[in-house]
Amino acid sequence: MGKTWLIVAFVLTGTRVASACRELERTPHLAKDVIRFHDRIFVVTVTELTQRQADSHRYAPPFSMKGAITAVLKGSEKIGDEILAETTSGEEAHAVCPIALETGKTYLLFLRGNAAPYKIPRYGTPYLDDHDPHFKTYRDDIKKARENGH
Repeated sequence: MGKTWLIVAFVLTGTRVASACRELERTPHLAKDVIRFHDRIFVVTVTELTQRQADSHRYAPPFSMKGAITAVLKGSEKIGDEILAETTSGEEAHAVCPIALETGKTYLLFLRGNAAPYKIPRYGTPYLDDHDPHFKTYRDDIKKARENGH
């Protein structure tokens, strides 16, 4: 009986670790407040990731990154510019999974700051890879909002 409970406890805790956080819910369109809140919005291909010490075994660790800009949606940078960015620290997770990027993938990134390294809010900021079904819609929403002065 003791061995059975041990196995059940292991399965249950293993499952909870995997679902300890939830992905940020995607809305059909991007809210204008999200666009206003971020200083820079780029489409970036990640060329290098440096992960820092994880603050929990359950979450993706903080990181710094280098990337090549493939589209500028908000900001004065140019296509082809290299950017440096890092995740912010000291944020509360509120059970939302932290941002996790992969080298070689292209993402729509929402950044804070006016100089490198730009800050990527670790929790609660939308980020999408270019295969996400919302990618094109969000990109178009940003372009439309910028044309309307937001």
